[in-house]
Amino acid sequence: MSNGGRRVKAAWGASKRRYPREAVREAWTQVVPGEVGPSLFLCFFTPDYSPDEVFSHLNFLLYEYPSWRLAGLSTAGIISPRGVWEQGLGLLRISGEGLVIVTSMAKLGRLAAFQAGKEAGEELLAEGIRPPGTIFVFYDGYAEGITPFLWGLYGVLGPDFTYVGGGGGEHSLGKGSVQLTEGGWTTGAAVVVGVGGLETVVLAGHGWRPKASPFFVTRAEGRTVTGINGFPAREAYLDLVKERGRSISEIGIAHPLGFPRLTGEFLLRDPLRELPGGAIEFVSEVPYNSAAFLMQAEDLAAVAERVVKKAFELSPEPSFGLIAYCLSHHWLASKSTEGMLSLWGEVPYLGFLSFGEIAAKGAVPFVQNKTVTVALGRE
Repeated sequence: MSNGGRRVKAAWGASKRRYPREAVREAWTQVVPGEVGPSLFLCFFTPDYSPDEVFSHLNFLLYEYPSWRLAGLSTAGIISPRGVWEQGLGLLRISGEGLVIVTSMAKLGRLAAFQAGKEAGEELLAEGIRPPGTIFVFYDGYAEGITPFLWGLYGVLGPDFTYVGGGGGEHSLGKGSVQLTEGGWTTGAAVVVGVGGLETVVLAGHGWRPKASPFFVTRAEGRTVTGINGFPAREAYLDLVKERGRSISEIGIAHPLGFPRLTGEFLLRDPLRELPGGAIEFVSEVPYNSAAFLMQAEDLAAVAERVVKKAFELSPEPSFGLIAYCLSHHWLASKSTEGMLSLWGEVPYLGFLSFGEIAAKGAVPFVQNKTVTVALGRE
C-alpha cells in the first residue's frame, strides 16, 4: 500500500472495524512500517467514530515521533482503492526528507474569519513554510466564513503555493464535521497544513452547464440569499425550478446556481435549506448583485474520470493522490465511482466525500460546490 523508492513517499490504509481503537490500529499498520522521517498523516473518518477516541489513539501512536504531524476531518464517506465507504476510517501518509510540515487550526465565523486566515498563514511562515509547497485546508462545511478565511490565508502566503482541500458535513442530517490535528480536535473550524518542499498538481471539474436564461441574486449576505430578481428568495427559486412539494435541501441537490466567472467557467452554489422569512441558506458564500443561472448536470461519473485522467497527463508518475469528491455529486452520479477508481493503478491515494472543495494554483483559492477535486504529489 506504499510507493517505496521515491523522494516523496506515501502509503494509504483503511479500516471498517467498528471500534475506533481497532480501526485506527488496522489503518496505522498499513501506513507506518519502514519510515521515520518527517511525515504528514491525513485522516478521514465517518461520524460513527468518536472523535475523542480517534484522536487519543492516533495521538498515542504519534507521541514518540516529534516530526510527525496529523490533520483531517470527519466526513460522510471515505474513498480508497477499496471503494467508497460510508462507514470507515482512512489514513494517507506523506513523508520525505526535506519536507517541512506545519499544522494550524482556527475557529471559523463570519466576523473574524479573515483575520483568522491571516494568522494561520503567519503561523505557517513563522514555522518555516516556504514555496514551493502545498497548503491543505480541511474545514467544517457548516461553519460560516471559509471564503474570507481563504482570502486572509492567501493574503499572507500568496500565489506560489498550491491550495487543495475541502469541507466535511452530512447534508441529509444537517450536521457539520470534526476537524483534528496532532494538537487536538474541534468543530466549526478550519485546519491548515503547510508542506514546504511538496509540489502538487491540482485539478477540479463539475460537469454542470447553464439551463435557460440568467437571473439576478439581488440580496445576499454570506451564505444567505434573501432576494432573487427582487423577490423573496424561496418563492423566486421555486418558480425558477418549477418544482414544489419537497424541501429546498432536496430540490437544491439537483438544481444548483451557477455564477459565471471571467475564465468562462462557473462558480457553483448548492441551496442548503430554507430560513425563516423566505430566505435560503447555501452551502458556501454567494456573490450578491450577480447574474446567475440554474444549472443542469451532464454525465457526472464521466466527469470524475476526466478529472483524474487530466491530472495524470500533467503528473504522469505521481507519488500520491488526494480526492475531494462532492457528496451530492456522488449521490447524483448514482454512486458510480468504479471508473474513476480504476484509473489509479499502484498510486497510493485517499479521499473523502466533501461538502465544498478547494483547488487553486497561482490564484486566490475559493470554495466550489459540486466538484471532483484531485491533487497529485509530484517528485
